[in-house]
Amino acid sequence: MIDISLIVATLGRYEEVERLLTSLAQQTIDRRRLEVIIVDQNDSIDLTPIIAIFSKHLAISHIRSTKHGVAFNRNKGLAIARGSIVAFPDDDCTYYADTLERVLDHYQQEPEWVLLLGSVYDRNTNQPVIRRWPKHAIRATPANVFFLYSSITIFSRLRSLLFDERLGAGAPYGSYEDADYVFRALQYGPVQYSPTVQVWHSDLNASLMPPAKIRAYGVGFGAFVAKHFTIYCIAIFIMAVGYHVGMAVKSALFFDAKNTKAHFISITSRVSGVLSFLVHEI
Repeated sequence: MIDISLIVATLGRYEEVERLLTSLAQQTIDRRRLEVIIVDQNDSIDLTPIIAIFSKHLAISHIRSTKHGVAFNRNKGLAIARGSIVAFPDDDCTYYADTLERVLDHYQQEPEWVLLLGSVYDRNTNQPVIRRWPKHAIRATPANVFFLYSSITIFSRLRSLLFDERLGAGAPYGSYEDADYVFRALQYGPVQYSPTVQVWHSDLNASLMPPAKIRAYGVGFGAFVAKHFTIYCIAIFIMAVGYHVGMAVKSALFFDAKNTKAHFISITSRVSGVLSFLVHEI
């Protein structure tokens, strides 16, 4: 019986996929309870050799996809997933050996939960990664869920809930498909955050992002806010824009042209995402 389906939409990575599969092969649960669905968008990288190696240890389905887009390809994996729980590890993250054991333990203790959120954490440095994750368990609500999620820490029982293919990398609104997924999951039942379910990912340095990626994140954020347009989303939007306005002014005062430009793009792309989504998608 397959309990957990891990859907990996991958593009442009080889060694990172190998590290991820290594971490999955080291899980403390019986590996027969786990399947890995690799949705392969590559046209120049051949993942077949490493998939052949790890297929000796893991149940792996290797699907080719000619269409780029993280939401589209996660949905493609969801269409064939057999597990009662689905998750969406990035191709450059890794799981700790006890990650899936803790997920199953939580769900066994709380069968009414529809979605479990974990944290991104570096156990070598004992430091949270990406954000300051709460140190205690929290029931997610529309008011706090935006601060409790990452796509790689989603463990969902909502197998029929799909990603919005207008959002995310490779789509017109290039991010926040994961925030949208979690926000919609709240309609189906209890969503819980637990800091003890941990996944590793390298830290993200926003100052090193190219302008195109900053713009994609901003447009996706704006689209997410426009799609839901609750008081909570509007408040988050105001906080985010206010932060970038303040940082743009500070950077300008210190004659830091690069960061001034980056924060300006963050502001304009968020506003653009809201307006574009309201005009073209609603």
